[in-house]
Amino acid sequence: MQIADRIASRQHRPVFVFSLETSKDELTSKNLSRLTFELSSSSPQGLPQTARQISNGQWLDSEDNSQLFYKALSAYSSYYNSIKIVDGTQARPSARDVYSKVAIYCHQHPDQKPVIIVDYLQILKPISDQDTDKEKVTKSISEFKKIVSTFQVPVLVISSFNRANYKNAVSMESFKESGEIEYYADTLIGLQDDNSQALEKAMQANPRQLEAVILKNRNGVSNTSVDFTFNPKFNYFAD
Repeated sequence: MQIADRIASRQHRPVFVFSLETSKDELTSKNLSRLTFELSSSSPQGLPQTARQISNGQWLDSEDNSQLFYKALSAYSSYYNSIKIVDGTQARPSARDVYSKVAIYCHQHPDQKPVIIVDYLQILKPISDQDTDKEKVTKSISEFKKIVSTFQVPVLVISSFNRANYKNAVSMESFKESGEIEYYADTLIGLQDDNSQALEKAMQANPRQLEAVILKNRNGVSNTSVDFTFNPKFNYFAD
């Protein structure tokens, strides 16, 4: 969502977020929470609010916190219409449904190239109920590849890891049905905690030290990484 926000606010480009695990209201609260955290660094008054505090209206308890929240709300409203969150928590879409929605939008707005984000691959509705787990992933990835080639737009797809690989360094084998994902993806990035300490300890840290490992890059450098600091309380990544 931070990537979606950056694209919408700085490039003024439409972003479709197909969220299958988190509702639109929850994602909006998380976005506003992150903005209160970012704005608090330049604002002498008001404390950043967590997504739960925003949902519960706790920002109303203090005038300073209210002012900070309204600043975040104002900032978000300036690009909110560019972020099109498709709430799939109740009626989960298939990859073909994603294709259809993107096709309609691109036909109606030929001069606006959207960015597509899908969260996440393994819980998409299968295109066919008779498909095996591997066939579900293969068909979904193939459909996303068709979106890229047909409409010339980027598609960012989140994938789960194999539980057996949770405590290992991220690799191609970390992805479920990784052979198909590896074959179709132009770029494959794995996010992991700092490997210098035990996983449980790394996950308890605040902020957490994360590493985005570029496992595959069809048009650039592979086998490199980017380090991030992650503040889970406010859903904020910093390089």
